[in-house]
Amino acid sequence: MKKKGHVILAQMGQFYVAVYRNASYWPTASEFNLKQDLHASRILFDSGVPLVHVPCLPVTDHLCTTEAEIDRFVKGRGPIGDYLSATYSGYYDEHVGRSRAIWDVGPLAWLVNPAWAESALTHSPILTTEQTWSHDPHRHLVREIRYVQRDPIFGDLFHKLERAARGAS
Repeated sequence: MKKKGHVILAQMGQFYVAVYRNASYWPTASEFNLKQDLHASRILFDSGVPLVHVPCLPVTDHLCTTEAEIDRFVKGRGPIGDYLSATYSGYYDEHVGRSRAIWDVGPLAWLVNPAWAESALTHSPILTTEQTWSHDPHRHLVREIRYVQRDPIFGDLFHKLERAARGAS
């Protein structure tokens, strides 16, 4: 798996899973990480490889959690749980009334259980130099995630952290 900011490219068997912030039906493709390597992003969507596009907006931004939930189900669950808890806690100075999206969980959740994510086959979008999406009905198909089910995804993560912590002790 390669990660650059919030862009993840993971090869899982014959599939590549990519996470960018904006869905191909979103008005703009302009986002910080995609702009950092627009050429590489364009190559990926143009390549024809089996691709699952897991957009952050408006999909994985639903994978929000709170400090209270992190403290209850992540902190103290082994080295990974403690690392994730510290990373989450350090994101905001004040956590009251705040939640945070954990975008990176989205593609892994689809790999663990595709039923947790509604998806559709769509023609691979064209990423323009103006950082917008264009569409051509003659292009190859990609799978684009349209919605994720937050509760089973986090439930699975929390249970796995608990089991890993018990196995490590």
